[in-house]
Amino acid sequence: MPNATQGSAPWNGNLVTAAADAFTTAFAPNTHHAITLEKHLPIASGIGGGSADAAATLRALARLHGVPSTDPRLHDIAAKLGADVPACLANRTTLGTGKGDTLTEIEGLVGTPLLLVNPGVAVSTAAVFKTWDGKDRGPIPEGDLLARALEGRNDLEPPR
Repeated sequence: MPNATQGSAPWNGNLVTAAADAFTTAFAPNTHHAITLEKHLPIASGIGGGSADAAATLRALARLHGVPSTDPRLHDIAAKLGADVPACLANRTTLGTGKGDTLTEIEGLVGTPLLLVNPGVAVSTAAVFKTWDGKDRGPIPEGDLLARALEGRNDLEPPR
């Protein structure tokens, strides 16, 4: 499958096509695949839609081409695509540390409700990281998950 175009439409460098290209480069499947993406999330909403799409692309291509989901190359590709793509690829409750790609599985939270709120304000991830001061403000406190969440912080909120 060509990296530059899909049929006659340009790739435009989005995360789904980047995931497909990286998968093809890493695994060189001997068959072709086609990808159709249907989105229902607001663009630039900051809830990881692009990252989840990239991870779903990797999982689907792995399944289609007979690559085990535990193949470490999938995680390597995910980590290169974005800090939260590995968590989306894992598809289970995890705590991400480092830049977000060092994952520790968290037991006991399956089925826990989660509310995502979109204030209707588009946020460019690239712009946020461009204006971030780059300062490491130290690790999130240790303890149980709820305590960590309550005492945690978002270092990217001020540049947002």
